[in-house]
Amino acid sequence: MDAARKPGEAVPQIGILPHIYTSDPNRERQNATVRRGRNLQSSDYKRTKLPALETETPTNVNESSVISLLESRVKSVEDANQSLREEVVQLQHELKQIGTKATNFQDQHSPWLAIMDTIKASNDMITQLVSRLKETENMLYFEKESIESLLSHMRQLDDDITDQQEEMKRHKIDLEHRGINPELPMDFLLGNILHDNRVIENTKSPGLTDTTKETEQLQ
Repeated sequence: MDAARKPGEAVPQIGILPHIYTSDPNRERQNATVRRGRNLQSSDYKRTKLPALETETPTNVNESSVISLLESRVKSVEDANQSLREEVVQLQHELKQIGTKATNFQDQHSPWLAIMDTIKASNDMITQLVSRLKETENMLYFEKESIESLLSHMRQLDDDITDQQEEMKRHKIDLEHRGINPELPMDFLLGNILHDNRVIENTKSPGLTDTTKETEQLQ
């Protein structure tokens, strides 16, 4: 059964599922090489194709041919290494450029960060000033209310003083009509007024002789 199988053909697995075969390792390596080639083609870098290397040395050649073949292989490996070195240098240069751009971007971004911090600090200060202004407005409002209340009380006092002055003027005129000197002390004037009132009341009472005696005694 193995003799009938062709080289490179997968070995059938006999068991519960006889129609399932294992994959061919050579074909898997070829597929992996194809996939790597596609990935390399889709890359942005310009990759240099490496020369193909022979993996086997013919046995039917002489020693000089073997030496020349080995030299060609060494040269191919050196060329491949040189290509890899050039590609590494190119990648390092591109990474350096990317790092420089990132540094420049960070340098350009730093002033904006400083400006944003300054704006934020200014906004905080403005908020504090607005809060203080509100507190000052409230204090001014209460002070205004207090001043208005005080002014109202002062106006009331002015009105009371004016009324008292008018009352004193009327009282002075009344005293002048009665023939009493208004410059006398107030206690004396009040005493005379009370005395006059008592005399008037006594004259209205039935005992006229008694009132006459009192008036004589007072005189």
